[in-house]
Amino acid sequence: MWITKTPSIEKLAREGVSLLGYRNAASLCSPSRMAILTGIYPYRFESIGILHAGSGTLPRVPTIATSLRDAGFHNHMVGKWHIGGATNQDLWHSRFQTDCLKPGPIEHGFHTALIRPENKKNLEKICCSCCKYDDDYNPETEKCQQIRCGTMYSTQAKWFVRLSSTNTSEAPSTTWVTQSHTDECIRFLQEQRRNDRFFLNVWFNAPHAPVEAHIPYISDAIQAKPLTQDPKSVQFSAEYISVIQAMDAGIGQILHLLETRRLHTNTLVIFTSDNGPEEGLGIARPFRGRKRSLFEGGTAVPMIFRLPGVVGPAGSKPDFFMSSVDIFPTILAACGIDFPQPHANDPWPSQFDQVGRNYRDLRLFDAVNHWSSLIMQKESSEIQTRLEHIRNQRVTFWANELGHFAARRRELKLWVHPKKKRLLLFNLTADPGERTDLSSNTALAQDLAFLRSSLNDFKNVAPRRSFRTDNPLNSSCGHIHTSHLESFVSYTKRRMSNVGSGTSSSHTRLRSPRIRRSGSPVM
Repeated sequence: MWITKTPSIEKLAREGVSLLGYRNAASLCSPSRMAILTGIYPYRFESIGILHAGSGTLPRVPTIATSLRDAGFHNHMVGKWHIGGATNQDLWHSRFQTDCLKPGPIEHGFHTALIRPENKKNLEKICCSCCKYDDDYNPETEKCQQIRCGTMYSTQAKWFVRLSSTNTSEAPSTTWVTQSHTDECIRFLQEQRRNDRFFLNVWFNAPHAPVEAHIPYISDAIQAKPLTQDPKSVQFSAEYISVIQAMDAGIGQILHLLETRRLHTNTLVIFTSDNGPEEGLGIARPFRGRKRSLFEGGTAVPMIFRLPGVVGPAGSKPDFFMSSVDIFPTILAACGIDFPQPHANDPWPSQFDQVGRNYRDLRLFDAVNHWSSLIMQKESSEIQTRLEHIRNQRVTFWANELGHFAARRRELKLWVHPKKKRLLLFNLTADPGERTDLSSNTALAQDLAFLRSSLNDFKNVAPRRSFRTDNPLNSSCGHIHTSHLESFVSYTKRRMSNVGSGTSSSHTRLRSPRIRRSGSPVM
């Protein structure tokens, strides 16, 4: 494959642990980010596609940010949000402190945020080096006729929105998008003292399309030569290489600041991505599929944890399976923070363990805490045995907007297309590229039946709609339904209480002076 230079990410990998078995719980940006923040499969929120402007939002459920906020962390969100509550209309309502807004970064636990509005209407058509892969591309004009990417991700969009619990304001951008994200991270980190507890969630837009040249990296990218002579290698465009290198440089600036301010020894840094490569851009080899696909190429992405002296051994590459829903409980365990408890009026089960496994169909988390497997000071053999048991028995699920479903237990993965009545079974250990269908193998008949039954149970669970998501107002945001008046008053009291206490307020940068180095985190 084509290889480009990413010295900062490679340094992070040398100093941390790279999880080769990590997979996202979704293969598309919006549902993938939901899974990361909540520890819950996005299908349970009826969210398997992109949340376009006004099309939905993440319900008010416990998130990484709300849990850390309640534990005394100062939380800041930078970059691409894309899980609702951030359209121009939402931000307008937020500016005037009305109760019509959908929950956005502040409502989900961040004290402050610098993001882009999530509007896709009335945007200028943007073309870049990826447009030639679009079916609507006109080679004579070198333009495509549709909004392929939207200005939300473009260097041509020159403004952001700065959010807090008391203010919404436009923040003009004077430089490239990636550098704007980096500059905001640097500003935030420079305000932190060594004993402060903070959570910096950085979701770079890069390398999302449109792929536009980033100065000064484009000059070197144009002259770059392949780092491999493999005849099967793929040469990406110079624009794409410049975008990757700009992001890597930004990560390098953030890591350098942590080191110069001596924050790196008690700062947990996590690097990952939300889905596989876009068509015509990145390469998912050796995996099958890309972004949006439930084959491994849609969900297999890098995952690096770094905390010097705690996470290790440095440079190791364990291959145990980890899902993106596992980030939430793993971070809480690292910081010694209790798992969130349900509110009295929420439809959670009355009893559950800290990952909800006592109730198969109603669980607070779909996640597993892997912290004890990441630290060098290993837990007791009893805890390790319990974790291995959970890994062996765990069934993981996926769904996408194409109508495909998947389920996995240990090395076996079931892929289903119900409408076409197509079913495939793969052994990911022997066949990571998912080329050999084993569904007709009689020796695996019981395993196949188990995965099919588990997947049907998963699909038949009642979805978690937006309870406690928005106030009970109709779409006009001006009329209270009489039947909802009592709950609306209750909602308003909760909201005023949060604002008054100063707590109304991504996974990428997290810091705590009390990192749990050993003990008995719940799996």
